[in-house]
Amino acid sequence: MDKKCSGEESNWLEVEEAARCTGKKAPIVNPRRWSSAANAMAVALIMTIPPILFIFSGRLDAPAVWIKSTVAGLGARGAESSKKLDVLLGGLLLPGFDGQSCASRYQSVYYRKNMTRSPTPYLIDQLRRQEALQRRCGPGTDAYRRASDRLKSGVKGVDTVDGCSYLVLLSYRGLGNRILAAASAFLYAMLTGRVLLVDRGKTMGDLFCEPFPGTTWLLPLDFPLQGYRDLGEDAAESYGNVTLRNETGGSSEHRFVYMHLDHAASVENKLAYCDDHRQFLHRVQWVVMRTDGYIAPILFLNPAYQQELHRMFPRKDSVFYIVSRYLLHPTNDVWGMVRRFYDSYLKSADERLGIQIRVFVKDDKPIVTSGWSTFGYVGTALGGLTPYIMIKPEDEEVPDPPCRRAMSMEPCAQGPPYFECTRKEVDKLLDTGNLVPHVRGCEDMSWGLKLIEPISEKDV
Repeated sequence: MDKKCSGEESNWLEVEEAARCTGKKAPIVNPRRWSSAANAMAVALIMTIPPILFIFSGRLDAPAVWIKSTVAGLGARGAESSKKLDVLLGGLLLPGFDGQSCASRYQSVYYRKNMTRSPTPYLIDQLRRQEALQRRCGPGTDAYRRASDRLKSGVKGVDTVDGCSYLVLLSYRGLGNRILAAASAFLYAMLTGRVLLVDRGKTMGDLFCEPFPGTTWLLPLDFPLQGYRDLGEDAAESYGNVTLRNETGGSSEHRFVYMHLDHAASVENKLAYCDDHRQFLHRVQWVVMRTDGYIAPILFLNPAYQQELHRMFPRKDSVFYIVSRYLLHPTNDVWGMVRRFYDSYLKSADERLGIQIRVFVKDDKPIVTSGWSTFGYVGTALGGLTPYIMIKPEDEEVPDPPCRRAMSMEPCAQGPPYFECTRKEVDKLLDTGNLVPHVRGCEDMSWGLKLIEPISEKDV
């Protein structure tokens, strides 16, 4: 037998070999070699198919993955199923998108279990309002052109012009970080009435479909702010420096403000988490945000947003799960990878176990992830799964217990502030995991924060 067909040298995502070894003739198309980000995106999505046998070492470039761009046949899964599934996810998604351009939007429901949390009517209404804002003010509109011209020319104090303001997201580091950042920025944009524009970097447009109908969320390539990708927390326009200069009063004017929300940001820059958008930032038409993680738990600590967040998410352990199901849909190329892997290795499996490995994992629980892993947070939260988390050893000592059941499926905010938003006593260390009942310290890092559903409020 061919060594590759025997499994000795087969590639775990080599769709050409999988097709040949099963005796099925693969169509002849020019193969395309995908980046580690695309591989990782497929892995994260495969982890959402409950529960699966998947062991991942953390090296994204090890397997050489060759895959063809495919649209034809992607609708077969829906046709095969006799079930009438809710492809619109309880109103979370809109009908009418072109199913050929983004097959996963309406097909992923056939691969995932039913939604474990449902969107509220209020949240659905807010999503429709955000979509309308994105269309009215987004790239290609007269409003966007005028806003871009003002940014380029240096005009300040234009908060009421066209009723359009913008949030530009600079996400970076690993894929898990970028996914968490995108969900966080979208939530912040909804809370503050801003159009979300995502810097495409090298991969965003290749990995995810457009989430909003009739417009784009990708920052145009001719964005006029020079050097915006090089902004750091020492920038004159950073929220921390603006605050230190006392330029947040009613008479202050800014062309743009930069929010540096890296997990290791300075205390002054983390004051942005406590900003009452109605008092200062609403007068700034352009806000540029850089973040590498999940900030939703921190937003729940800001009194300015608490009531609105409660109306959107009465179940506090559902935020990332619902937002990601609305916002993040893999492109046809990535979706093809997921389907091919599923059909080749998981479709006929009698028993499945999910394991995500960052350092070393050995356990027999249904879903096990590594501590401190943003990739692990994303994989389980996308699938609506509450994992067991392997606790990272400290000083080469194995923790006792070494594995804990997570309090919720929500990701951990790894770099929260240590002060309370009302007093803003930045010179004092405060345990912000005890301020409200639905925000607690993370299982894998005590200084992080995560959203939970308080026991007294859970369904019995």
